[in-house]
Amino acid sequence: MVPIVLPALFETFTNEEIGVHAREQILHLFYLLIRLVAWADGRENELVEECLGETFQSWMALFLQLISSNPKQFFNLKKNALKCLVVIFRDLINFSKDSINLILKPAWKLLNSHLPVFTEVVAYNQPLASLMTPEDDIDEESKDCEVGNESFMDEEVYGVEGMTLHLLELLSTLVLRLNVQALVQQGLVPLITTVSSYLLIQHDQEGLHRGDSTFFISDETQEMHRIQSIRN
Repeated sequence: MVPIVLPALFETFTNEEIGVHAREQILHLFYLLIRLVAWADGRENELVEECLGETFQSWMALFLQLISSNPKQFFNLKKNALKCLVVIFRDLINFSKDSINLILKPAWKLLNSHLPVFTEVVAYNQPLASLMTPEDDIDEESKDCEVGNESFMDEEVYGVEGMTLHLLELLSTLVLRLNVQALVQQGLVPLITTVSSYLLIQHDQEGLHRGDSTFFISDETQEMHRIQSIRN
């Protein structure tokens, strides 16, 4: 089934007539399909090659293009692409060994270019529109998809925050690869500096209650207590 479905999904994804949300769903289907065959990596490598080999390089090129696009748009699309990359480099260790060098530079660039967006939107609660410039080509269809929100059905985080979680998961996956650790040692200081910059309290978690020291932070009772911001 997988060798038949993946080429069809790729052809559909590249169809100019489908929208952003449909592309997000296609990437999610790809994510589910590669998880189906991930168990065979290192055990039945021929099966993995049969399932993924025909279109794998095309999918990789697509993922690299997505994560290298405008850092202020398409967060859910990038989130799903990052989910797929995590499975590829975490669970398909043998199959992905020849592709590891392709992802390092784009992932590092994304880690740095995404940091200002994460800081303003998630940490400082600024609207995404305030980061846009006249040069940014805003896709009207994507506006509804960029808002950070959480689905109570699947407990998956979307928007800027959701993309950030999967970006950091990809980073933690890559640094565990033996052939990457030597590079990490050479650039340990900038890597730690950048990652530590993501360790910011989210805006909706920054309230500090004064008065009753035994009182837990609670959204329902914030109006009953004075709130002091950690940034004041």
